[in-house]
Amino acid sequence: MKDAIEEESHEEHLADGSKVKHKLMRVRSESMDKKTTERMVEVIEKLKAPKEHVTVEESEDVLPDGTVHRVRKVIKHSVSHIERQHRHEGLVEKVFDGDVKIPGSESQETLETFEKPPYPETVVEHVDEVLPTGEVQKRKVIKNRMIHRIKTRHQSFDADKGPLNEEYEIDEVIPGTESTWYTDSANVSSESESDVEEQQEKVDLGRVEEVTDDGSVITKEIVETRTTTTRTVHSRSGSVDRETTESVVTEEFITPSPSPRSASPLDPKMEQ
Repeated sequence: MKDAIEEESHEEHLADGSKVKHKLMRVRSESMDKKTTERMVEVIEKLKAPKEHVTVEESEDVLPDGTVHRVRKVIKHSVSHIERQHRHEGLVEKVFDGDVKIPGSESQETLETFEKPPYPETVVEHVDEVLPTGEVQKRKVIKNRMIHRIKTRHQSFDADKGPLNEEYEIDEVIPGTESTWYTDSANVSSESESDVEEQQEKVDLGRVEEVTDDGSVITKEIVETRTTTTRTVHSRSGSVDRETTESVVTEEFITPSPSPRSASPLDPKMEQ
């Protein structure tokens, strides 16, 4: 409003977070015949609680060397819904009703990643190994693995903090691709020494009798043999590993009974 003078104003805060501003304005206007008139206008402006708007942009492309380039951009700003109206002599005029971006609320964050193709890497190390005799021996170890390299570039802008730029690179070993071995041999006659201890226990499960098709009677003696084997392995590094196995063997011992004999007419005992 042109030629308006603020006479008084006050604010009220509603339970939903909205804010209502009341202003009483003295407005002067000039007519076509150059006469000046004044009127009192109440300006009521309702500002709803700010809401944050987030826009996400993502893209991905592959560079000539096979590197996967990803970009994720997040843009944030806050808006408030404003309703403005004028009241004069019992009449209400709606002047504005819409969303307005809050100045200084905008921020932007960009995250770029460069994911290079996996590549092999060989690392040679020299380590000390303690033999069972207590002697310390130098060993040469070779490690082969596949590496995954990721480069990250982080850019952000905040109205309060200003611009921020960060860049870092990480090398990761791909799980399951690492192998290690010695390129020399230890000065011992064998890689490990082992002791074997064996225990046996026999259990008599009893006897059973069976009649065969020809009428013979056989006796079966059932014996169960349980064997426990403990193997103790002493490695060159000084560690001790024990492995225990059990086996059960069931055996049957058959004892045949004499077959029944028929009486013979030539048997002298029968003649008597």
